[in-house]
Amino acid sequence: MTQSAAAALVFANRCPSLRAIVGTCMETVEQGMSQVAANVLVIEYPHKTLQQIRNLIARFVKARRELSEETASLSRS
Repeated sequence: MTQSAAAALVFANRCPSLRAIVGTCMETVEQGMSQVAANVLVIEYPHKTLQQIRNLIARFVKARRELSEETASLSRS
């Protein structure tokens, strides 16, 4: 969790094994997991209530992560 996600996202995504996304809402978390099999969730806490943060984290933790063939081929390039 951070006040501003931009720097956290840039630094996390420099590491080839990390696929970080910003959890702005449930839909973005879902998209990040389905599109890039995200394994790092960055949340800007000043913009979320405690319950919203808990919901985002719970959904992220429970999700199955399968890297799509398209994304896998991009990461190998």
